[in-house]
Amino acid sequence: MEEKLKEIFDKEYSTSKLEDFTIKTQKVYELLNYDFKLKSRNFTTNESIGGKVWLNEKYTLLPISNITILTFESVYPNLISKICNTNLENFNIVFSKLLELYSTNKDTSLKEYINSTYGCLQNKQSIIYSNNIHLVPKKMTSLFNEIMKEFESNIIYIDTDQIFFRNFEEIEHIFESTMIRLNKYELPYFYERSKFGLFKSKKSYIIEENSNIRIKGMNHYNKDGISRGGKICL
Repeated sequence: MEEKLKEIFDKEYSTSKLEDFTIKTQKVYELLNYDFKLKSRNFTTNESIGGKVWLNEKYTLLPISNITILTFESVYPNLISKICNTNLENFNIVFSKLLELYSTNKDTSLKEYINSTYGCLQNKQSIIYSNNIHLVPKKMTSLFNEIMKEFESNIIYIDTDQIFFRNFEEIEHIFESTMIRLNKYELPYFYERSKFGLFKSKKSYIIEENSNIRIKGMNHYNKDGISRGGKICL
């Protein structure tokens, strides 16, 4: 199964990304023994909104050590598989199967397909256009807002699918209990530790990751003054 899927996703069937996506979707349906049938379209005026981005003002430009980062794994795909209604029959079942396969083999071509699904769900020309795609970021934002109500003083920064905590060990036990109650869609998540970070503004920060410095939204320079960006090896 994995090899046959890899053959499908590794090949480009059209220079049009939308047509290429359509062909791959059809081939996946056939491989998984599902009929490739379209329902009638119901276009609405709903527009998708972006994910939540929030920076705690009291931590702005303050060097912080011992940061805990909570990351929701494949959060948009997982929400899509649970709440999106498309005009393609069995979409949620097929998409869930692809997510399960990706969780075991981490194939990059499959990941690209899964990630492109969000854009296609918003495109009225797509076979999987969804009337309720706007619910995906709204549900995630609602979850973050609920978490903030109880733990705002420990939250440094929120960005789409991540929460950066300070002094997480003080709240860890009660936080896990709270997540059992709030995480209604059973979104998978994991923790990482960072030695230090500095948050300048939304989408603009520096943070240590596995003995590297990751820089987002800011340039850094080598000794010759040439912009480099990305990561600095310590």
